[in-house]
Amino acid sequence: MLTLLSQLTTVNERPVVAKQLATKLEADDLMIFVRDNTSGVFLPAPGFDKDLIQNEAWRTFLDRCTKTGTYNTTLPSLTVPNKTIKVTILSHRGRLAIAVIGDQPSEKMITGMRQLLPLLASIFHYEQAASQSSRYIRQAEASVAAHRNITRKLDTARKNLQAALAEKDNEIHERIKSEAALAESERRFRFMAESLSTMIFTAKPDGQLDYVSPRWESYTGIPSKRILHDGLSMALHPEDASLVIAAWENAYKTGKTITQEVRIKRADGVYHWHLSRADAMRNKKGKITMWVGSSTDIEDVKSNMQKKLELEEKTEILTRQQKDLLELNAAKDEFIRLASHQLRTPATGVKMYIGMLMGGYADEPTESQMKMLDQAYTSNDRQLQIIDDLLKVATVDAGKVLLSKEECNLELLIKDVIDELRHTLAAKQQHIVFIPPHKTIKAEVDRRFMRMVIENLIDNASKYSGNDTTITVNIARKGSTEINIIDQGVGIAKKDQDQLFRKFSRIHNAMSISASGTGLGLYWAKEIITLHGGTITLNSKLHHGSTFTIELP
Repeated sequence: MLTLLSQLTTVNERPVVAKQLATKLEADDLMIFVRDNTSGVFLPAPGFDKDLIQNEAWRTFLDRCTKTGTYNTTLPSLTVPNKTIKVTILSHRGRLAIAVIGDQPSEKMITGMRQLLPLLASIFHYEQAASQSSRYIRQAEASVAAHRNITRKLDTARKNLQAALAEKDNEIHERIKSEAALAESERRFRFMAESLSTMIFTAKPDGQLDYVSPRWESYTGIPSKRILHDGLSMALHPEDASLVIAAWENAYKTGKTITQEVRIKRADGVYHWHLSRADAMRNKKGKITMWVGSSTDIEDVKSNMQKKLELEEKTEILTRQQKDLLELNAAKDEFIRLASHQLRTPATGVKMYIGMLMGGYADEPTESQMKMLDQAYTSNDRQLQIIDDLLKVATVDAGKVLLSKEECNLELLIKDVIDELRHTLAAKQQHIVFIPPHKTIKAEVDRRFMRMVIENLIDNASKYSGNDTTITVNIARKGSTEINIIDQGVGIAKKDQDQLFRKFSRIHNAMSISASGTGLGLYWAKEIITLHGGTITLNSKLHHGSTFTIELP
Protein backbone atom coordinates (compact mmCIF):
# COMPACT_ATOMS: atom_id res chain seq x y z
CA MET A 1 0.00 0.00 0.00
CA LEU A 2 2.88 2.36 0.78
CA THR A 3 4.24 1.80 -2.70
CA LEU A 4 0.88 2.76 -4.14
CA LEU A 5 0.71 5.85 -1.93
CA SER A 6 4.10 7.03 -3.15
CA GLN A 7 2.74 6.96 -6.70
CA LEU A 8 0.00 9.45 -5.72
CA THR A 9 2.56 12.21 -5.96
CA THR A 10 2.32 11.86 -9.76
CA VAL A 11 -0.98 13.42 -10.82
CA ASN A 12 -1.44 11.35 -14.00
CA GLU A 13 -1.13 8.08 -12.04
CA ARG A 14 -3.79 8.91 -9.45
CA PRO A 15 -6.91 7.32 -11.11
CA VAL A 16 -5.07 4.04 -11.58
CA VAL A 17 -3.66 4.13 -8.04
CA ALA A 18 -7.12 4.94 -6.70
CA LYS A 19 -8.51 1.81 -8.44
CA GLN A 20 -5.74 -0.31 -6.97
CA LEU A 21 -6.29 1.13 -3.48
CA ALA A 22 -10.04 0.44 -3.85
CA THR A 23 -9.26 -3.14 -4.72
CA LYS A 24 -7.10 -3.41 -1.61
CA LEU A 25 -10.00 -2.08 0.41
CA GLU A 26 -12.48 -4.44 -1.36
CA ALA A 27 -14.38 -1.49 -2.84
CA ASP A 28 -15.46 -0.60 -6.35
CA ASP A 29 -13.65 2.73 -6.47
CA LEU A 30 -12.08 5.35 -4.24
CA MET A 31 -12.12 9.18 -4.34
CA ILE A 32 -9.94 11.58 -2.34
CA PHE A 33 -11.10 15.13 -1.46
CA VAL A 34 -8.94 18.00 -0.15
CA ARG A 35 -10.33 21.07 1.65
CA ASP A 36 -9.92 24.26 -0.33
CA ASN A 37 -8.37 26.81 1.99
CA THR A 38 -10.03 29.62 0.04
CA SER A 39 -13.67 28.42 -0.03
CA GLY A 40 -13.59 26.12 2.96
CA VAL A 41 -15.18 23.18 1.06
CA PHE A 42 -13.82 19.78 0.01
CA LEU A 43 -12.84 19.49 -3.60
CA PRO A 44 -11.70 16.39 -5.44
CA ALA A 45 -7.98 15.94 -5.56
CA PRO A 46 -6.66 16.40 -9.09
CA GLY A 47 -6.50 13.31 -11.34
CA PHE A 48 -9.64 11.39 -10.26
CA ASP A 49 -12.85 10.41 -12.02
CA LYS A 50 -14.28 13.50 -13.66
CA ASP A 51 -17.65 11.89 -14.39
CA LEU A 52 -18.33 11.32 -10.74
CA ILE A 53 -17.19 14.76 -9.79
CA GLN A 54 -19.53 16.35 -12.28
CA ASN A 55 -22.55 14.28 -11.08
CA GLU A 56 -25.24 16.59 -9.66
CA ALA A 57 -26.31 14.22 -6.94
CA TRP A 58 -22.73 13.73 -5.89
CA ARG A 59 -22.08 17.48 -5.63
CA THR A 60 -25.29 17.98 -3.68
CA PHE A 61 -24.22 15.30 -1.26
CA LEU A 62 -20.83 16.91 -0.80
CA ASP A 63 -22.37 20.34 -0.25
CA ARG A 64 -24.65 18.90 2.45
CA CYS A 65 -21.75 17.18 4.12
CA THR A 66 -19.73 20.42 4.02
CA LYS A 67 -22.56 22.52 5.46
CA THR A 68 -23.43 20.04 8.23
CA GLY A 69 -19.83 19.10 8.90
CA THR A 70 -20.80 15.45 8.65
CA TYR A 71 -18.21 13.38 6.84
CA ASN A 72 -18.21 10.04 8.52
CA THR A 73 -21.34 8.93 6.76
CA THR A 74 -22.63 6.49 4.21
CA LEU A 75 -24.66 7.57 1.24
CA PRO A 76 -27.37 4.90 0.89
CA SER A 77 -27.48 5.15 -2.84
CA LEU A 78 -26.21 7.46 -5.52
CA THR A 79 -27.44 7.34 -9.03
CA VAL A 80 -24.72 7.87 -11.51
CA PRO A 81 -25.16 7.48 -15.23
CA ASN A 82 -25.77 3.82 -16.03
CA LYS A 83 -25.41 2.61 -12.44
CA THR A 84 -26.46 3.02 -8.84
CA ILE A 85 -23.73 3.01 -6.23
CA LYS A 86 -23.22 3.39 -2.52
CA VAL A 87 -20.65 5.81 -1.13
CA THR A 88 -18.92 5.79 2.27
CA ILE A 89 -17.07 9.05 3.23
CA LEU A 90 -14.50 9.42 6.05
CA SER A 91 -12.66 12.64 6.87
CA HIS A 92 -9.36 13.38 8.65
CA ARG A 93 -9.00 16.49 10.84
CA GLY A 94 -11.15 18.57 8.55
CA ARG A 95 -8.44 18.57 5.90
CA LEU A 96 -9.02 15.49 3.80
CA ALA A 97 -11.88 13.06 3.05
CA ILE A 98 -12.06 9.63 1.36
CA ALA A 99 -15.12 8.43 -0.47
CA VAL A 100 -15.30 4.69 -1.03
CA ILE A 101 -17.73 3.54 -3.67
CA GLY A 102 -19.26 0.07 -3.23
CA ASP A 103 -21.64 -2.01 -1.22
CA GLN A 104 -22.06 -1.80 2.50
CA PRO A 105 -18.46 -1.23 3.75
CA SER A 106 -16.85 -4.00 5.67
CA GLU A 107 -14.90 -3.64 8.85
CA LYS A 108 -11.74 -4.21 6.87
CA MET A 109 -12.65 -1.35 4.52
CA ILE A 110 -13.35 1.05 7.36
CA THR A 111 -10.15 0.10 9.20
CA GLY A 112 -8.09 0.47 6.01
CA MET A 113 -9.64 3.83 5.25
CA ARG A 114 -8.82 5.08 8.72
CA GLN A 115 -5.22 3.91 8.35
CA LEU A 116 -5.02 5.42 4.91
CA LEU A 117 -6.38 8.84 5.88
CA PRO A 118 -3.29 10.17 7.82
CA LEU A 119 -0.96 9.05 5.05
CA LEU A 120 -3.10 10.64 2.39
CA ALA A 121 -3.42 13.77 4.51
CA SER A 122 0.39 14.03 4.70
CA ILE A 123 0.77 13.53 0.96
CA PHE A 124 -1.87 16.01 -0.01
CA HIS A 125 -0.90 18.44 2.73
CA TYR A 126 2.63 18.35 1.41
CA GLU A 127 1.38 18.74 -2.10
CA GLN A 128 -0.89 21.59 -1.08
CA ALA A 129 1.91 23.20 0.90
CA ALA A 130 4.32 22.68 -1.99
CA SER A 131 1.78 24.11 -4.38
CA GLN A 132 1.15 26.98 -2.08
CA SER A 133 4.88 27.37 -1.52
CA SER A 134 5.44 27.34 -5.26
CA ARG A 135 2.73 29.91 -5.59
CA TYR A 136 4.34 31.92 -2.86
CA ILE A 137 7.73 31.45 -4.50
CA ARG A 138 6.32 32.54 -7.82
CA GLN A 139 4.65 35.47 -6.15
CA ALA A 140 7.90 36.23 -4.28
CA GLU A 141 9.92 35.91 -7.49
CA ALA A 142 7.41 38.16 -9.21
CA SER A 143 7.64 40.55 -6.27
CA VAL A 144 11.44 40.34 -6.33
CA ALA A 145 11.46 40.94 -10.08
CA ALA A 146 9.02 43.78 -9.61
CA HIS A 147 11.10 45.02 -6.73
CA ARG A 148 14.24 44.75 -8.82
CA ASN A 149 12.55 46.55 -11.63
CA ILE A 150 11.31 49.21 -9.25
CA THR A 151 14.77 49.27 -7.64
CA ARG A 152 16.38 49.71 -11.05
CA LYS A 153 13.95 52.46 -11.86
CA LEU A 154 14.50 53.98 -8.43
CA ASP A 155 18.32 53.69 -8.89
CA THR A 156 18.04 55.30 -12.30
CA ALA A 157 15.75 57.97 -10.89
CA ARG A 158 18.06 58.36 -7.90
CA LYS A 159 21.12 58.70 -10.15
CA ASN A 160 19.29 61.13 -12.39
CA LEU A 161 18.14 63.02 -9.34
CA GLN A 162 21.66 62.97 -7.87
CA ALA A 163 23.10 64.19 -11.17
CA ALA A 164 20.43 66.87 -11.38
CA LEU A 165 21.03 67.83 -7.76
CA ALA A 166 24.80 67.84 -8.29
CA GLU A 167 24.40 69.97 -11.38
CA LYS A 168 22.03 72.27 -9.54
CA ASP A 169 24.37 72.33 -6.56
CA ASN A 170 27.29 73.25 -8.82
CA GLU A 171 25.14 75.85 -10.50
CA ILE A 172 24.11 77.28 -7.13
CA HIS A 173 27.71 77.07 -5.89
CA GLU A 174 29.00 78.85 -8.98
CA ARG A 175 26.25 81.42 -8.69
CA ILE A 176 27.12 81.97 -5.03
CA LYS A 177 30.79 82.27 -5.96
CA SER A 178 29.97 84.67 -8.78
CA GLU A 179 27.73 86.73 -6.53
CA ALA A 180 30.39 86.70 -3.80
CA ALA A 181 33.09 87.68 -6.33
CA LEU A 182 30.81 90.40 -7.68
CA ALA A 183 30.10 91.65 -4.16
CA GLU A 184 33.83 91.58 -3.34
CA SER A 185 34.63 93.35 -6.59
CA GLU A 186 32.04 96.00 -5.85
CA ARG A 187 33.38 96.37 -2.30
CA ARG A 188 36.91 96.83 -3.60
CA PHE A 189 35.74 99.26 -6.25
CA ARG A 190 33.92 101.35 -3.66
CA PHE A 191 36.90 101.17 -1.29
CA MET A 192 39.28 102.36 -4.01
CA ALA A 193 36.83 104.99 -5.21
CA GLU A 194 36.41 106.32 -1.69
CA SER A 195 40.15 106.16 -0.91
CA LEU A 196 41.39 108.02 -3.98
CA SER A 197 41.69 111.79 -4.15
CA THR A 198 40.38 111.43 -7.69
CA MET A 199 36.59 111.82 -7.94
CA ILE A 200 34.92 108.67 -9.35
CA PHE A 201 31.46 108.28 -10.90
CA THR A 202 29.50 105.58 -12.73
CA ALA A 203 26.50 105.89 -15.03
CA LYS A 204 23.94 103.67 -16.73
CA PRO A 205 24.22 102.98 -20.48
CA ASP A 206 22.02 106.03 -21.15
CA GLY A 207 24.33 108.26 -19.09
CA GLN A 208 22.12 108.52 -15.98
CA LEU A 209 24.40 108.75 -12.93
CA ASP A 210 24.00 105.92 -10.43
CA TYR A 211 27.08 106.42 -8.22
CA VAL A 212 29.45 109.23 -7.19
CA SER A 213 32.29 108.77 -4.71
CA PRO A 214 32.16 110.72 -1.41
CA ARG A 215 35.01 112.89 -2.73
CA TRP A 216 32.50 114.72 -4.99
CA GLU A 217 30.51 115.97 -2.01
CA SER A 218 33.58 116.92 0.07
CA TYR A 219 35.20 118.69 -2.89
CA THR A 220 32.20 120.57 -4.33
CA GLY A 221 30.12 120.94 -1.18
CA ILE A 222 27.08 119.62 -3.11
CA PRO A 223 25.25 116.64 -1.54
CA SER A 224 25.75 113.38 -3.44
CA LYS A 225 21.98 112.81 -3.79
CA ARG A 226 21.60 116.15 -5.52
CA ILE A 227 24.48 115.41 -7.89
CA LEU A 228 22.91 112.03 -8.77
CA HIS A 229 19.58 113.73 -9.43
CA ASP A 230 20.72 116.88 -11.29
CA GLY A 231 23.96 115.60 -12.90
CA LEU A 232 27.59 116.67 -12.79
CA SER A 233 27.07 119.76 -14.95
CA MET A 234 25.86 121.70 -11.90
CA ALA A 235 29.43 121.63 -10.54
CA LEU A 236 31.04 122.77 -13.82
CA HIS A 237 32.04 126.20 -15.00
CA PRO A 238 29.22 127.64 -17.17
CA GLU A 239 31.55 127.87 -20.17
CA ASP A 240 32.44 124.17 -19.87
CA ALA A 241 29.00 122.69 -19.10
CA SER A 242 27.67 122.89 -22.67
CA LEU A 243 30.84 121.28 -24.05
CA VAL A 244 30.56 118.39 -21.58
CA ILE A 245 26.88 117.81 -22.40
CA ALA A 246 27.65 117.76 -26.14
CA ALA A 247 30.51 115.29 -25.57
CA TRP A 248 28.24 112.95 -23.56
CA GLU A 249 25.51 113.05 -26.21
CA ASN A 250 28.07 112.02 -28.81
CA ALA A 251 29.43 109.29 -26.52
CA TYR A 252 25.98 107.70 -26.09
CA LYS A 253 25.77 107.28 -29.86
CA THR A 254 29.34 106.17 -30.58
CA GLY A 255 30.43 104.53 -27.33
CA LYS A 256 33.78 106.30 -27.60
CA THR A 257 35.86 107.33 -24.58
CA ILE A 258 35.39 110.89 -23.36
CA THR A 259 38.48 112.90 -22.32
CA GLN A 260 38.14 116.58 -21.45
CA GLU A 261 39.77 119.29 -19.40
CA VAL A 262 37.04 121.10 -17.46
CA ARG A 263 36.76 123.53 -14.56
CA ILE A 264 34.98 122.26 -11.44
CA LYS A 265 33.87 124.56 -8.66
CA ARG A 266 35.24 123.78 -5.21
CA ALA A 267 33.29 124.19 -2.00
CA ASP A 268 35.07 127.55 -1.42
CA GLY A 269 33.84 128.86 -4.77
CA VAL A 270 37.19 128.59 -6.57
CA TYR A 271 37.29 126.78 -9.94
CA HIS A 272 40.05 124.25 -10.50
CA TRP A 273 41.00 122.58 -13.74
CA HIS A 274 40.27 118.83 -13.86
CA LEU A 275 41.05 116.09 -16.32
CA SER A 276 37.76 114.20 -16.78
CA ARG A 277 37.54 110.84 -18.48
CA ALA A 278 34.73 108.31 -19.00
CA ASP A 279 35.01 104.83 -20.52
CA ALA A 280 32.24 102.46 -21.62
CA MET A 281 32.16 98.98 -20.07
CA ARG A 282 30.80 96.33 -22.43
CA ASN A 283 29.59 92.74 -22.10
CA LYS A 284 30.74 89.80 -24.23
CA LYS A 285 28.37 90.83 -27.00
CA GLY A 286 29.83 94.33 -27.10
CA LYS A 287 26.79 95.99 -25.59
CA ILE A 288 27.44 98.88 -23.20
CA THR A 289 26.50 97.91 -19.63
CA MET A 290 27.76 100.99 -17.78
CA TRP A 291 30.06 104.03 -17.90
CA VAL A 292 32.96 104.50 -15.47
CA GLY A 293 34.50 107.94 -15.14
CA SER A 294 36.94 110.01 -13.09
CA SER A 295 37.90 113.64 -12.55
CA THR A 296 41.42 114.49 -11.39
CA ASP A 297 42.48 117.93 -10.14
CA ILE A 298 45.21 119.18 -12.50
CA GLU A 299 45.27 122.79 -11.34
CA ASP A 300 48.86 122.47 -10.12
CA VAL A 301 49.84 120.69 -13.32
CA LYS A 302 48.24 123.40 -15.46
CA SER A 303 49.88 126.07 -13.32
CA ASN A 304 53.24 124.33 -13.55
CA MET A 305 52.81 123.93 -17.29
CA GLN A 306 52.13 127.66 -17.56
CA LYS A 307 55.15 128.38 -15.40
CA LYS A 308 57.14 125.94 -17.50
CA LEU A 309 56.12 127.75 -20.67
CA GLU A 310 57.04 131.08 -19.08
CA LEU A 311 60.29 129.56 -17.83
CA GLU A 312 61.05 128.18 -21.29
CA GLU A 313 60.44 131.63 -22.78
CA LYS A 314 62.71 133.21 -20.16
CA THR A 315 65.27 130.46 -20.70
CA GLU A 316 65.20 131.11 -24.42
CA ILE A 317 65.71 134.82 -23.78
CA LEU A 318 68.51 134.09 -21.30
CA THR A 319 70.07 131.64 -23.73
CA ARG A 320 70.11 134.29 -26.40
CA GLN A 321 71.49 136.80 -23.92
CA GLN A 322 74.10 134.30 -22.77
CA LYS A 323 75.07 133.67 -26.35
CA ASP A 324 75.35 137.40 -26.90
CA LEU A 325 77.36 137.79 -23.70
CA LEU A 326 79.65 134.93 -24.69
CA GLU A 327 80.17 136.52 -28.03
CA LEU A 328 80.83 139.88 -26.36
CA ASN A 329 83.12 138.24 -23.82
CA ALA A 330 84.99 136.45 -26.60
CA ALA A 331 85.27 139.74 -28.46
CA LYS A 332 86.41 141.43 -25.24
CA ASP A 333 89.00 138.73 -24.59
CA GLU A 334 90.22 139.03 -28.15
CA PHE A 335 90.33 142.78 -27.78
CA ILE A 336 92.26 142.50 -24.50
CA ARG A 337 94.68 140.06 -26.08
CA LEU A 338 95.28 142.22 -29.12
CA ALA A 339 95.34 145.41 -27.07
CA SER A 340 97.75 143.87 -24.58
CA HIS A 341 100.08 142.84 -27.36
CA GLN A 342 99.85 146.27 -28.90
CA LEU A 343 100.38 147.99 -25.51
CA ARG A 344 103.21 145.73 -24.45
CA THR A 345 105.39 146.51 -27.45
CA PRO A 346 105.63 150.31 -26.88
CA ALA A 347 105.73 149.86 -23.09
CA THR A 348 108.68 147.52 -23.45
CA GLY A 349 110.39 150.09 -25.69
CA VAL A 350 109.77 152.83 -23.12
CA LYS A 351 111.25 150.64 -20.39
CA MET A 352 114.33 150.01 -22.52
CA TYR A 353 114.92 153.70 -23.24
CA ILE A 354 114.38 154.69 -19.61
CA GLY A 355 116.90 152.07 -18.59
CA MET A 356 119.37 153.38 -21.12
CA LEU A 357 118.96 156.95 -19.78
CA MET A 358 119.40 155.72 -16.22
CA GLY A 359 122.52 153.85 -17.34
CA GLY A 360 124.14 157.00 -18.73
CA TYR A 361 123.99 156.14 -22.42
CA ALA A 362 123.23 159.81 -22.99
CA ASP A 363 124.59 162.51 -20.71
CA GLU A 364 124.86 161.56 -17.08
CA PRO A 365 121.46 162.40 -15.51
CA THR A 366 121.29 164.80 -12.63
CA GLU A 367 119.99 163.70 -9.24
CA SER A 368 116.57 165.20 -9.89
CA GLN A 369 116.49 163.67 -13.36
CA MET A 370 117.49 160.30 -11.91
CA LYS A 371 114.62 160.48 -9.42
CA MET A 372 112.10 161.16 -12.18
CA LEU A 373 113.52 158.38 -14.37
CA ASP A 374 113.25 155.97 -11.45
CA GLN A 375 109.58 156.85 -10.95
CA ALA A 376 108.94 156.48 -14.68
CA TYR A 377 110.66 153.11 -14.70
CA THR A 378 108.54 151.87 -11.76
CA SER A 379 105.31 153.07 -13.39
CA ASN A 380 106.26 151.46 -16.65
CA ASP A 381 107.02 148.20 -14.83
CA ARG A 382 103.51 148.26 -13.23
CA GLN A 383 102.02 148.90 -16.65
CA LEU A 384 103.81 145.85 -18.06
CA GLN A 385 102.55 143.76 -15.10
CA ILE A 386 98.96 144.79 -15.82
CA ILE A 387 99.42 143.91 -19.48
CA ASP A 388 100.84 140.51 -18.52
CA ASP A 389 97.86 139.84 -16.22
CA LEU A 390 95.42 140.76 -18.97
CA LEU A 391 97.18 138.46 -21.42
CA LYS A 392 97.20 135.54 -18.98
CA VAL A 393 93.47 135.90 -18.19
CA ALA A 394 92.55 136.26 -21.88
CA THR A 395 94.48 133.09 -22.65
CA VAL A 396 92.74 131.15 -19.86
CA ASP A 397 89.25 132.35 -20.82
CA ALA A 398 89.87 131.47 -24.45
CA GLY A 399 90.73 127.90 -23.39
CA LYS A 400 94.17 128.22 -24.94
CA VAL A 401 96.17 127.26 -21.86
CA LEU A 402 97.80 123.88 -22.50
CA LEU A 403 99.34 122.23 -19.45
CA SER A 404 102.61 120.39 -19.77
CA LYS A 405 102.41 118.09 -16.77
CA GLU A 406 105.35 116.24 -15.31
CA GLU A 407 106.23 114.67 -12.01
CA CYS A 408 107.42 117.47 -9.75
CA ASN A 409 108.88 117.56 -6.23
CA LEU A 410 106.61 120.20 -4.73
CA GLU A 411 108.83 120.76 -1.69
CA LEU A 412 111.77 121.83 -3.88
CA LEU A 413 109.47 123.95 -6.08
CA ILE A 414 108.10 125.88 -3.07
CA LYS A 415 111.60 126.37 -1.59
CA ASP A 416 112.80 127.81 -4.90
CA VAL A 417 109.91 130.30 -5.02
CA ILE A 418 110.48 131.36 -1.38
CA ASP A 419 114.19 131.88 -1.97
CA GLU A 420 113.45 134.23 -4.88
CA LEU A 421 110.88 136.23 -2.89
CA ARG A 422 112.76 136.34 0.42
CA HIS A 423 114.71 139.51 -0.50
CA THR A 424 111.53 141.33 -1.61
CA LEU A 425 109.74 140.35 1.61
CA ALA A 426 112.69 141.40 3.75
CA ALA A 427 112.53 144.88 2.18
CA LYS A 428 108.97 145.10 3.62
CA GLN A 429 110.20 143.81 7.00
CA GLN A 430 108.17 140.59 6.50
CA HIS A 431 109.29 137.08 7.32
CA ILE A 432 108.46 133.85 5.52
CA VAL A 433 108.64 130.37 7.00
CA PHE A 434 108.39 127.05 5.16
CA ILE A 435 107.40 123.89 7.05
CA PRO A 436 108.57 120.94 4.93
CA PRO A 437 106.71 117.59 4.88
CA HIS A 438 107.97 114.49 6.68
CA LYS A 439 108.19 112.66 3.36
CA THR A 440 108.84 113.83 -0.16
CA ILE A 441 105.63 114.85 -1.92
CA LYS A 442 105.44 114.68 -5.69
CA ALA A 443 102.57 115.51 -8.05
CA GLU A 444 101.85 115.61 -11.79
CA VAL A 445 101.75 119.38 -12.50
CA ASP A 446 102.82 121.97 -15.01
CA ARG A 447 105.92 123.21 -13.23
CA ARG A 448 105.89 126.73 -14.77
CA PHE A 449 102.22 127.45 -14.08
CA MET A 450 102.34 125.95 -10.56
CA ARG A 451 105.30 128.15 -9.74
CA MET A 452 103.42 131.24 -10.92
CA VAL A 453 100.34 130.31 -8.80
CA ILE A 454 102.44 129.95 -5.62
CA GLU A 455 104.24 133.22 -6.36
CA ASN A 456 100.86 134.93 -6.84
CA LEU A 457 99.45 133.67 -3.54
CA ILE A 458 102.59 134.60 -1.53
CA ASP A 459 102.67 138.02 -3.20
CA ASN A 460 98.97 138.52 -2.38
CA ALA A 461 99.63 137.56 1.28
CA SER A 462 102.49 140.05 1.40
CA LYS A 463 100.40 142.92 -0.06
CA TYR A 464 97.72 142.66 2.63
CA SER A 465 100.06 142.11 5.58
CA GLY A 466 101.84 144.80 7.54
CA ASN A 467 105.47 145.14 8.63
CA ASP A 468 106.96 142.65 11.05
CA THR A 469 104.49 139.91 10.11
CA THR A 470 105.14 136.33 9.13
CA ILE A 471 103.93 134.33 6.15
CA THR A 472 103.89 130.56 6.69
CA VAL A 473 103.88 127.98 3.91
CA ASN A 474 103.38 124.24 4.53
CA ILE A 475 102.62 121.17 2.45
CA ALA A 476 101.07 117.85 3.47
CA ARG A 477 99.38 114.81 1.95
CA LYS A 478 95.98 113.87 3.43
CA GLY A 479 94.58 111.68 0.70
CA SER A 480 95.16 114.64 -1.61
CA THR A 481 98.05 117.10 -1.59
CA GLU A 482 97.46 120.37 0.33
CA ILE A 483 99.57 123.52 0.10
CA ASN A 484 98.68 126.20 2.68
CA ILE A 485 99.77 129.88 2.51
CA ILE A 486 99.02 131.49 5.89
CA ASP A 487 99.36 135.24 6.54
CA GLN A 488 98.86 137.61 9.50
CA GLY A 489 97.21 140.29 7.40
CA VAL A 490 94.00 142.29 7.60
CA GLY A 491 91.80 139.28 6.83
CA ILE A 492 88.61 139.23 4.75
CA ALA A 493 85.03 139.58 5.98
CA LYS A 494 82.68 136.62 5.40
CA LYS A 495 80.40 138.62 3.11
CA ASP A 496 83.29 139.51 0.77
CA GLN A 497 84.86 136.08 0.43
CA ASP A 498 82.59 134.86 -2.42
CA GLN A 499 83.72 137.61 -4.80
CA LEU A 500 87.43 137.23 -4.08
CA PHE A 501 88.14 134.86 -7.03
CA ARG A 502 86.14 136.85 -9.61
CA LYS A 503 87.74 138.85 -12.41
CA PHE A 504 88.63 142.47 -11.65
CA SER A 505 87.47 141.99 -8.06
CA ARG A 506 89.24 143.85 -5.25
CA ILE A 507 88.19 143.87 -1.61
CA HIS A 508 88.11 147.24 0.12
CA ASN A 509 89.96 147.21 3.42
CA ALA A 510 92.59 149.17 5.33
CA MET A 511 95.36 148.17 2.94
CA SER A 512 93.53 148.01 -0.39
CA ILE A 513 94.52 151.58 -1.30
CA SER A 514 98.26 151.04 -0.87
CA ALA A 515 98.22 147.53 -2.36
CA SER A 516 98.51 147.71 -6.11
CA GLY A 517 96.84 145.12 -8.35
CA THR A 518 94.37 144.45 -11.16
CA GLY A 519 92.03 142.03 -9.41
CA LEU A 520 92.96 139.30 -11.90
CA GLY A 521 95.69 137.37 -10.08
CA LEU A 522 93.47 135.19 -7.83
CA TYR A 523 91.01 134.57 -10.68
CA TRP A 524 93.81 133.36 -12.93
CA ALA A 525 95.38 131.25 -10.14
CA LYS A 526 92.03 129.53 -9.46
CA GLU A 527 91.53 128.74 -13.18
CA ILE A 528 95.02 127.20 -13.42
CA ILE A 529 94.42 124.99 -10.37
CA THR A 530 91.02 123.98 -11.79
CA LEU A 531 92.77 122.88 -15.00
CA HIS A 532 94.95 120.66 -12.78
CA GLY A 533 91.77 119.05 -11.34
CA GLY A 534 92.26 120.79 -8.01
CA THR A 535 90.72 123.61 -5.93
CA ILE A 536 91.70 126.81 -4.10
CA THR A 537 89.77 127.65 -0.94
CA LEU A 538 89.93 130.49 1.57
CA ASN A 539 89.58 130.47 5.33
CA SER A 540 89.73 133.99 6.73
CA LYS A 541 88.47 136.20 9.53
CA LEU A 542 88.55 139.98 9.49
CA HIS A 543 91.65 141.38 11.34
CA HIS A 544 92.90 137.83 11.95
CA GLY A 545 94.69 136.93 8.74
CA SER A 546 93.87 134.51 5.92
CA THR A 547 94.75 130.96 4.83
CA PHE A 548 94.69 130.00 1.13
CA THR A 549 94.69 126.24 0.53
CA ILE A 550 95.61 124.58 -2.76
CA GLU A 551 94.31 121.03 -3.01
CA LEU A 552 95.69 118.79 -5.78
CA PRO A 553 94.68 115.23 -6.66
